[in-house]
Amino acid sequence: MIFKAQLGDPYRVAFSSRLGGVSEGPYESLNLGILTDDEPERVVENRRRLCATIEEELGAFRQLADLPSTEIEAIAARLTRAIAAQLGLDAGDAAVRAA
Repeated sequence: MIFKAQLGDPYRVAFSSRLGGVSEGPYESLNLGILTDDEPERVVENRRRLCATIEEELGAFRQLADLPSTEIEAIAARLTRAIAAQLGLDAGDAAVRAA
């Protein structure tokens, strides 16, 4: 399952489930975390699969942990507004801001 949000340049955001990957054991399936004890080549293959699914280049892949906190906050605000709009909610609503 993939959820993509259009936030405008330079942001393209996608959320995935853990299904469809090659990792095994505690990292079973679509583990995207390179800083785990998973086999690095499996993580790269998982990232490749995700990027192919969302039609992005593997080199463009970034996780929030790779970004400065100010950029994460900007992405989170834009993402909240985008999701609220898709759900027909007011992004200023307290419940949306708390999420």
